[in-house]
Amino acid sequence: MSEGAVGFDAALAVRRVALGFWLDFAPIVTLGFGLLTLSRLAGAVVDPAGPAATVVAVLAGFGAALFATIVSFGVVERLRGRPLDPGAFASRGLIASPPGFSVALLLGALLVLAAIVALLLPPAAALGLYAAAGFGVVRVIAAVPAALAERLAPVDALRRALALGAGQVGGVVALVGLVALALGPAWLIVDALVKGIDGDTSVTLASPGLWLRAVFELLAWSVVAVVPGVAYVGLVEAEERPR
Repeated sequence: MSEGAVGFDAALAVRRVALGFWLDFAPIVTLGFGLLTLSRLAGAVVDPAGPAATVVAVLAGFGAALFATIVSFGVVERLRGRPLDPGAFASRGLIASPPGFSVALLLGALLVLAAIVALLLPPAAALGLYAAAGFGVVRVIAAVPAALAERLAPVDALRRALALGAGQVGGVVALVGLVALALGPAWLIVDALVKGIDGDTSVTLASPGLWLRAVFELLAWSVVAVVPGVAYVGLVEAEERPR
């Protein structure tokens, strides 16, 4: 895209996602292991009908929201010419996290509510609700990094994300779609391998399939966590270009 062109550059955004994941691989994956993988492993071995499963699920939700927030902070800092070393990536991201963490929790709660409602609907209506929820996530994909970078309250961050994305939906959908196309087939392969390895046996911490799935999910969610920060910076750049 030429320097004076108007619009969200999806191709540049995809390159930034890959580069951001690579350059900050160590802090992102380390944070992901602590905030995502440990709860994933715990959830696989506790009684799914017991109270421990509820506690693990709640902790997993908080961990995922914090992970997305800290990674968004580090990604925006790098794209604005202020790359952070691994320690600062985690510590400064944690210190700056409250505005973005609040937004991430709000979005997570809305998605959980949508999933609960979908269970009560006929299949066709549930599919429509899932599609609407997915589109809604794309429209506000920049909300968490916007809250962090501009110190916005949750509702203001959502409004800012909607304003940034106005007229840029196609480019953002292209970014999300390309990332999904990169990860989707790999997920299907890993899922088939896990089913072939573990079969119908009970899953324990000694199950190879559990670890294979956990490693893949860690890497996949690490890539996905880079996307909102990249989208935010790209949308701000598109907004600031002369029209």
